Amino acid sequence: MNINNIGRNTIQRNIWFDRAINILFFVVIYVILFWVFIPKLLFSATTDCGGDMGSHNYVAKFFIEELLPRFKLNGWPMAKFKGTR
Repeated sequence: MNINNIGRNTIQRNIWFDRAINILFFVVIYVILFWVFIPKLLFSATTDCGGDMGSHNYVAKFFIEELLPRFKLNGWPMAKFKGTR
């Protein structure tokens, strides 16, 4: 048996072991994430709430209804921040 072949086999075993450990860790991480953040709730058709999420929804609606039909990519919704510029 050649010493180069022994070294190659050891390196190949280490590569496959590293890949298996990486895949195992990713599977464990995603299982925990799906356990904590329930997918049924993540993909439900609801509006986010809490903090300033309502203001973000308003800006998106303003962008879709006011700016895009006029082919503008920037603008200022007058209801945001009491209409001041």
